[in-house]
Amino acid sequence: MAGRGYLGKISAILTADSKGLSRGLNAGAKDVTQFARKIQSTISGATSRAGREFDNILTPLQKLQRALKVGVGQNLKLVNQQEVQAIRQFAEAAERIAKPVSQAAKDFAGLSTQVQRNFAPALESAQKAAEQLRASIGNGARVSERDFANLEARINRVTQAASRLREAGQATAGLATGQELRFQRPGFLQQTSRAAALQQQAAALSPEQIRGSGVAALVGQQRQAAQEAENLLSTLERIRVTRNGDAQSAEAAYNRQVAALRLVNDQLEREITLSQQAANAQREAAADAQRRAEAVRTWLVKRGIAPERLRAVGFGDAQPLAPNTSAAARAKNRRVELVYEAE
Repeated sequence: MAGRGYLGKISAILTADSKGLSRGLNAGAKDVTQFARKIQSTISGATSRAGREFDNILTPLQKLQRALKVGVGQNLKLVNQQEVQAIRQFAEAAERIAKPVSQAAKDFAGLSTQVQRNFAPALESAQKAAEQLRASIGNGARVSERDFANLEARINRVTQAASRLREAGQATAGLATGQELRFQRPGFLQQTSRAAALQQQAAALSPEQIRGSGVAALVGQQRQAAQEAENLLSTLERIRVTRNGDAQSAEAAYNRQVAALRLVNDQLEREITLSQQAANAQREAAADAQRRAEAVRTWLVKRGIAPERLRAVGFGDAQPLAPNTSAAARAKNRRVELVYEAE
């Protein structure tokens, strides 16, 4: 009886160990399977990414042309030659016409309200032409390359004008911070860039210098002059694109406003220069006054007065005895005063 019980315990132990080993083997197999799946996923992902990179070497139009070539093949025959021609024209119109008009609309959205009002007829004309082209192709009409080229040139004029207006708006909006601009009209570029640089110089003046000059008012006039030039430019661009209006008069008005901005810049530059010169003169006067006071102190020390009993202070032009408007008054103001303080 005792022996059978002992054997039973051994059997139970062996059975238990076998189950644990089986569970361990099963768990190990699952880990191997998961690892294999990860490796396979990594390989598949890398292969897909590589394939996409090769796909991207073609333009959308080239991809479409390849697809059409397959579609009319002997085996598939998904589309006929007439349908292929219509699809190709539609895709070409999207690339050469719709895409530039879309960019012009984006640039237009960032313009000021006044500029949008001036340029809207030009943009709407381009949008209408693009919609008419789409309808013609959709109705099966064949558009000649000459018509395509003429419309493309017209659309490009609108797109370029919208881009110039966007850059002009950035120039005007950036005057207070001095942002730079690349712009095709050198007169406006030069004056807005110059205005930004002058505003930075004005900001470096002290509050006292600004209060004592016309700098603040001129900075405001700069912004107004630039905004008006931007509005006139939008009118000029609209006339040139739509060819409806007096372009010569519009350009003359625009050039006059750019000249007005240049005049304000000249005035501000002179005001800043005068303020800086006045500040330099004050510093020089203060330094000269300090040198004179130090010379008197040195003379007194050499004659026996203890240095610690003397203090030299130069006031420059801060404490005049008389208005500094004549030679006699200036001579009176150039003085050395000795102040005795009883202990």
